[in-house]
Amino acid sequence: MAKKIKLKTVKLKILKPLKSYLPGRIISIKVDRDGIAMDRYWRNRISDSRVDKCVEIIENKASKTNKKTGANINDTASKTAKNNS
Repeated sequence: MAKKIKLKTVKLKILKPLKSYLPGRIISIKVDRDGIAMDRYWRNRISDSRVDKCVEIIENKASKTNKKTGANINDTASKTAKNNS
């Protein structure tokens, strides 16, 4: 019996023309739990991007909300830091 691999998705921003993608387009690719692209083409492009900057990985920042107020914790923390300066 084969194990099922839990796949995540990562967003890539295309910076140079690749395959049929034009610069500026954002695509989602499947990655394994370690963040390694499942498709060989995208693994190679991500590796190449260190040198030629052809793609950029877009980080997903999860926003945390305060249960009592419903406000975004990240926003309130940054506002508090600005007010204290």
